[in-house]
Amino acid sequence: MIARIVAAQLLLLPLGAGAAEAGAPKPSARPKLAVTEIRAPSGDAELGKLLSELALTEASASGRFSVIGQSDVAAMLGLEKQKQMLGCADSSECFAEIGGALGADYLLVGTAGQLGALWRIDLKLVEVRKRQVAARAGESVEPRPELLADAIHRCVRRVTAGFEPPVASGRRKAGWIAAGAGAASLVGGAVFALLARSSWNELKDAEAAGDAAAWRRSRDDVKGRALTADILFGVGIAGVGTGSWLLLGGGGGSSPRAGVVPLPGGAAVAVEGGF
Repeated sequence: MIARIVAAQLLLLPLGAGAAEAGAPKPSARPKLAVTEIRAPSGDAELGKLLSELALTEASASGRFSVIGQSDVAAMLGLEKQKQMLGCADSSECFAEIGGALGADYLLVGTAGQLGALWRIDLKLVEVRKRQVAARAGESVEPRPELLADAIHRCVRRVTAGFEPPVASGRRKAGWIAAGAGAASLVGGAVFALLARSSWNELKDAEAAGDAAAWRRSRDDVKGRALTADILFGVGIAGVGTGSWLLLGGGGGSSPRAGVVPLPGGAAVAVEGGF
């Protein structure tokens, strides 16, 4: 077979001083989320503290925010502002003012109480800059602490579901770029493989006719087109493989970037970032 598939070329370029000197963009900072106190419906202070910590842990685990908890809120606001926050009731304007005092982009506010024979938890995500509620979630459960804890986990996941971690977003973008470049390279490789095959047939015809000049010309065409096909197939395999890996969640750390880098005699798919 004239056009043989060669090993894929894959360059992994870690971010470092060189990238910084070249002016490479830094990954987007995560928005800051302040998690306020959630009081237990039973009035149990320890249970309320636990509920607040559960909300804090779940919000932090989402990877979507830089989270500050109740102790940070207390230290940053002071007693008077905390009293004001507790009196905000359902006022988004009031909560937005508190969020601004904390330097937070979002405020996670929770209320828990009794609704007949059930316990009720309601959470809302206040967008400080727009001074409005970005998302709400609530559940009613039987009056058992473990059920209320599960409800808080679910509610936090729902109100934060629309916010994608910047790293994941950058990883998917890099994945699509790498996969697209790889697919284009595979198509180009197939075209040059067909051209090389055509030149091979011309070479055989020239050999049968005894035409030395046509034979040399066809031989050079075969070599050049086969080499180009090899390079494009290699880059295509690398690009599609890398893109698929990134799209399926491979890699971590800083937000990666991808592109096609020209090399002497060919090219390579380059993925830059932390993995």
